[in-house]
Amino acid sequence: MIVFRIVLTAVLLSLTAAANATESSSELAAAQERLRDGDLDGALSCLEPLLESERPSDASQALASALASRILHARGEEHFRQGRISASIADFNRQIQLQPQREAEHWQRGIALYYAGDFAAGAQQFKLHQTVNPQDVENAAWHFLCESRSSQATVEGARERLIRVTRDPRAPMSQIQQMYAGLMTPEEVLQVGEKAGGEAQFYADLYVGLYYEALGRDAESLELMRNAADNPAARDNYMGDVARVHVALRTDATEKENGDATKSEETRKILLLAGEPSHGYGAHDHWAGCNLLAQSLNNSGLPIEAQVYRSGWPRDPKAFDGVDCVVMYGDGGGGHMVTTHLKELDALAKQGVGIVCLHYAVEAPKGPTGDKFLEWIGGYFETDWSVNPHWTAHFNDLPEHQITRGVKPFEINDEWYYHMRFRDEMRNVTPILTALPPAETLSRPDGSHSGNPAVRAAIKRGEPQHVAWAVVRDDGGRGFGFTGGHVHWNWSDPNFRKLVLNAIVWSAGVEVPPEGVSDEPKTLADLEANPDEEIPADFDREEIRKSFSLPPDIAAGQ
Repeated sequence: MIVFRIVLTAVLLSLTAAANATESSSELAAAQERLRDGDLDGALSCLEPLLESERPSDASQALASALASRILHARGEEHFRQGRISASIADFNRQIQLQPQREAEHWQRGIALYYAGDFAAGAQQFKLHQTVNPQDVENAAWHFLCESRSSQATVEGARERLIRVTRDPRAPMSQIQQMYAGLMTPEEVLQVGEKAGGEAQFYADLYVGLYYEALGRDAESLELMRNAADNPAARDNYMGDVARVHVALRTDATEKENGDATKSEETRKILLLAGEPSHGYGAHDHWAGCNLLAQSLNNSGLPIEAQVYRSGWPRDPKAFDGVDCVVMYGDGGGGHMVTTHLKELDALAKQGVGIVCLHYAVEAPKGPTGDKFLEWIGGYFETDWSVNPHWTAHFNDLPEHQITRGVKPFEINDEWYYHMRFRDEMRNVTPILTALPPAETLSRPDGSHSGNPAVRAAIKRGEPQHVAWAVVRDDGGRGFGFTGGHVHWNWSDPNFRKLVLNAIVWSAGVEVPPEGVSDEPKTLADLEANPDEEIPADFDREEIRKSFSLPPDIAAGQ
C-alpha cells in the first residue's frame, strides 16, 4: 500500500539519523537493514535488546523507544488494514506503553477498539482524544458510535453525551454533527455529500453508514459502507481503509451467521434497487417505497432477507451474491438502470433469479432491452404502443394464483400503464390485475406515451387491459410486472401492497402463505419515512391522511 510505504520510509529516515547520532548503534543499524527489506517484525526484534535495557539514561534506549513506537504504529495500522484487529490493538497498546504521552493522539486505537467490540474502552479513547483535537467531528462521531453500543447504552443516551464540535470546516462535517445530534436526517447528509461529490460524498456515505449501524439498520449501513469503500476518494486514505475493513468484517460476520458463504439454504435474498428521485415529493418515491416493502418483507416471518440499494444499480457486484430475486423500482425508458447492465441481469436470470419491475421500471427501450424484458418478465411498456394515463382501476375479479392470496377486490387511482407489449400469444404469461380503462384515458393527442391508433382501437373494442402480470420463464425462473406505483401514498392500501409483496415473495421462489404475506397497517408516518426528496413547505399532511383514509400516526404520538 502507498500509505504503508510512506510511513515505512519515514521510519527508515528517522532510524538512519538515530544510528548516525549514537555510538552504540549496532542494534539500530540492524533494524535499519531490516526496514530496508520492508521487515517491520525483524526491525522491531533488533530493537528489543535496547528496549529491555536496564540503563534508562542510555540515549540509545530512548531512541529505540521512539523508533519502536513509530514501527508499532505503522505495523498496527497494517494489521488493521488486513482485518487483524486484535493484533492491531496489541501494537497500539505497546506503542502507548513505550510513549504514554502519545495516548491522547491515538484515534486509530479507538477505531480498532470499536471493531473489537470493546466499546467502553473505545469511548474512553475518543473522549481522551478530544482533549488534543477538540474540533473534530469524526472524533465526536466515533465517540457516539462507541457510546451507543456500550453495555446498556442507547442511541438516545449517546446523543445526550455527544461531544460538541462547532468549528470543523470540512464538508459535510457540520451536517454529520447535526445528524448525530438528531437535528438532521441521514438523507439530508447524503444529499449534501452527493451534491459536493468526491471526498465529501465519501465522508457522507461513511458516517451515515456507521450511523445506520448504530440504529440497527444493518443492510442500509453495509450498502453505504460499500459505496464509501469504492469511492476513488478512499484511495490512499486511512478512513478509506476503515470503510474497506468494515465491509470485510461485517460481510464475514453475516456469512458466519448464515452458515455458509452466502446465506442459509432456507433463506431467500431479495435485492430491491431504488432509482433516483425524479417526480417530486409523493410521486416515484423509489427509496421510500423500497424501504417500506423491504421492512414488510423482513417482518413477515417468512425465510426472507430483503435489502435495499439506493440510486439504481449497485456499484459493488458482490451485492448480487446469493440473490434470489431482484426488484427494480426506478425510472425507465432510455435512462433505465439496467440498460447498461443487460448481460449481468441476464446471467442472473439464467440462474433462475426472479425479476420484478414496478411502475416506470417496466418501460424499456425497444430493441435489445425490450426483448430481454419479454424474456425476463413477459412484457413491458413499449413507446408508441403503450400508454400511461392516470385513472381509477377497478379490480373486481382476481385470478387464482399465489400472488393474489389474501388480496380482496379493490379499486385505486394511479398512473396505470396499459396496452403493454407482451410475449406472442401471452406464452407463459398470467394476467394478475386486469381492468377496462375508461375512454377518457385516451383524451390526450397521440404521442409516444399518450395514444396511438392501436390502443384506441383496442379500447373501442372493449378489450380489458392487463396492468400486472406474472411469468414463469423457460429456465424455471419467475418474473412479475406491475404498472402502478406512481402515487407513493397508494402503498398504504393493504390490497395494493399485499399483491406486490406476494409477487416479490413468489418471484423469489418462496411459497406465499394462504392469506398472503403478513403485514401490519401503515400510517402516514410510515409512508413519510426515508423520503426521496425534500418535503415541500406547503405539504398538507392532514389532507393526505384524509384522502387516503390513513389511521392515526401512533408512532408519532398523534
